Amino acid sequence: MTEGYFKLKYVTLLQQSAWYIFLFGFAAATALLFLENSLADTVIYWGIVFVLLSTSLVIIVIGEQFRKTRLFRFWLLCYMLIVILLAVIVAKVYFA
Repeated sequence: MTEGYFKLKYVTLLQQSAWYIFLFGFAAATALLFLENSLADTVIYWGIVFVLLSTSLVIIVIGEQFRKTRLFRFWLLCYMLIVILLAVIVAKVYFA
């Protein structure tokens, strides 16, 4: 994916900045956990939700890059990956 027709500069920037935000958020949640604050559970829960959403957003953007370059097999695989991710979450929540 290093060819000139893939525009991944902004995706890389988004992903790097998101991971720094998640790192500081989970570090704060860990500090709250050590202090036995009940807010830590909420911060951790929403941190996980935001990690899944940002990962899905990056996969969608990469999938659309594949669609623009007419690599439809990889485009469909990106969306299948999101469906599998959602299926695992639903299975974990409802069947556990």
